[in-house]
Amino acid sequence: MTDKKWSEPKGKEETRLRDEPDEISVRELELFVENDDATYRQRMVPVIKNLARKKYRGIYNHNKAVKAMMYAVNDSDSNYDKEFGYSFPIKVKRKVAENLVDYFEQNFKNGEYSEYQQKYLKTKRRK
Repeated sequence: MTDKKWSEPKGKEETRLRDEPDEISVRELELFVENDDATYRQRMVPVIKNLARKKYRGIYNHNKAVKAMMYAVNDSDSNYDKEFGYSFPIKVKRKVAENLVDYFEQNFKNGEYSEYQQKYLKTKRRK
């Protein structure tokens, strides 16, 4: 007797589902990143300030923004692991970083980080 799940080739649907991160895990880590006070103050705020400054200067790069946000996500993941004993896979952490950058970009378009523009304009160097 053969087991069907081993004899059947994997379809595109199964491969796609396996490659995508679990949405519940993504939301869990995303909420932990946003609500972890130490990580938010020490990692998220400086990253957001830096990204806003780069947006105002015109040198913003989305891929580098995701990479910068990964530092905050990795710190939150290690805090989550210390507190609950579980570390998230890299696909979940990458998706969380992308979601946070998308959220930043949406807020930037809505003018939420205008206080950083004023600071940038005051400290802009003359050539």
